[in-house]
Amino acid sequence: MAQFQFAMIMTGMTIFISCITDPSAGERPAPVPFFSEGKWGYADSGKKIVIPIKYNSAEPFKDGLAVVDIDGKKGLVDFHGREILPLTHDVIGEFFGGRIRVGLDGKQGFVDMTGRLVIPRVYDAAGDFTGGLAMVRMGRKWGCIDTQGRVVVPVQYEKIFRYSEGYACVVFDKRYGYIDRNGKEIIPLKYDWADGFSEGLAAVKLDGKCGFLDTGGNMAIPLRYDAVFSFKEGFARVTVNDTHGFIDKTGREVIALKYEYAGSFVSGRTVAVLNGKSGYIDTTGREAIRLQYDGTGDYYGGLAMVRMGNRCGYIDWDGNEVIPLVYQDILPFCNGLAPAQQENLWGFIDTKGRVVVPFKYDRVWPFSEGIAWVQRHGKWGAIDIAGTEIIPFKYDGAISFHEGLAQVRLDRNAAESFYGYIDRNGTEYWAE
Repeated sequence: MAQFQFAMIMTGMTIFISCITDPSAGERPAPVPFFSEGKWGYADSGKKIVIPIKYNSAEPFKDGLAVVDIDGKKGLVDFHGREILPLTHDVIGEFFGGRIRVGLDGKQGFVDMTGRLVIPRVYDAAGDFTGGLAMVRMGRKWGCIDTQGRVVVPVQYEKIFRYSEGYACVVFDKRYGYIDRNGKEIIPLKYDWADGFSEGLAAVKLDGKCGFLDTGGNMAIPLRYDAVFSFKEGFARVTVNDTHGFIDKTGREVIALKYEYAGSFVSGRTVAVLNGKSGYIDTTGREAIRLQYDGTGDYYGGLAMVRMGNRCGYIDWDGNEVIPLVYQDILPFCNGLAPAQQENLWGFIDTKGRVVVPFKYDRVWPFSEGIAWVQRHGKWGAIDIAGTEIIPFKYDGAISFHEGLAQVRLDRNAAESFYGYIDRNGTEYWAE
């Protein structure tokens, strides 16, 4: 099953739902954020306080450390409550590559996992490390440093984009070009726009027309299109006068520019729209699935969502309707189940179209770690994959489970809401 990510709003709360396989069960080794009388601390799985309740906020542990806050100043504590990083910081970023971005008095640098400052706080802004490099800004100019703090890309560019296939697109004086991982400019900064490399070629635009460069800076495909998109599986979508088609890496038009819309190829197939109808074509331009639908989605796990009129279902790779088009709405599959709506109520179906969870909920969200939040009569509770209601319907909002914890919301009155954490057993980590 492919993985999906969604960003949704649940009764005023922004939530991020990750569709991931169920992690191994077992007791959570890290202490859990615990709320009592307006302050936060940490408790064990038996709700025994193991880190004193004294913080204004406390985040779940990651890699043995947790971000805590007192009066707007952040720091890091370990499982024992020891302050690994003093609560003097304004910003603490994500943990990547053994480095943690920190900010104090408007300047940012990096500490290691022991809290030791390894890259001085001299930058006006910084990104987190990816692939051994982090973007940094001084004034309005950007560059890159390595995990030792060495400047790899001079801090001189207006923009730096993420590296792809060993090269990064950069902008200077509103002109785009490319550098390598050593910061050397390998393709002159002369283009009006440019994209990252994909399959050895990069899209660029000059004087209103688009084409593709190779890694040597040679114009591999001439500047003759209104718009171009990255190569996927050896083909790139191109447009002229709002019509879409595909070229190969030699620049040959392998699929005529006649479609109102097309996607990118995945396993040799892509969505295409012609005369207002949608279906799927293969890399030769043949209609693999007839263009007859009012809406189509990409294939994941051998299935694709399709819509005719106001009804949705799923088809397989051969176009068979494995899940009939009888639903008002369907969301992607997660943990083998998809939320579906019928007669204004939601339930869950499996990949064979069998109803696993009856249509009886007002709202639902996809499963995460084997648990799904569902709403009934304005309150949220949770069910397992069998449809058993395992967490009572008492919450006004909830965020999907992540590493065994979920954040929930209780509205005390029209002006005041309380947020706290619960575990997979429904244990509430706050004082009654």
